[in-house]
Amino acid sequence: MTNNNGTRFWWSRLLTRRLQFLLDTFVLLLAFVISYLLRFDFFIPPDWAHNLLVQIPFVVLVQFAALNLAGGRTFIWRYTGIAHLKAFLIAAGASFLLIVALRLGLPEQFQAWRVPLSVNIMDTLLAFGGAFGLRVLRRASQATR
Repeated sequence: MTNNNGTRFWWSRLLTRRLQFLLDTFVLLLAFVISYLLRFDFFIPPDWAHNLLVQIPFVVLVQFAALNLAGGRTFIWRYTGIAHLKAFLIAAGASFLLIVALRLGLPEQFQAWRVPLSVNIMDTLLAFGGAFGLRVLRRASQATR
């Protein structure tokens, strides 16, 4: 893509598939960490910090898989609209329910794997809101040209 002067827009190559993968992963990771920080008023006790480190790969993997299975990663970012919101809501609901089911189903000795319900709620909202927000931001950047 070029402007009137023939120079490339910096964003024409910005959102390659690889970068989109990294941005999605970063948003999911960041949402989980922010959820823990909010849960503990920005001071995570050492025991819970250990739990966060144990849980984060699992939670991000579940959310990323749900986003893929719901079709949220197949949309071309610059064409994202409200019609695509359904896939994100399905992915959010599915991952939330799976993580809650594991929390309720795991025995007490697996405490490190049990994501607190408040963290799960905040994380789901932040993660999928952020992932959809990335796409909307990309769409908005296209509209301003």
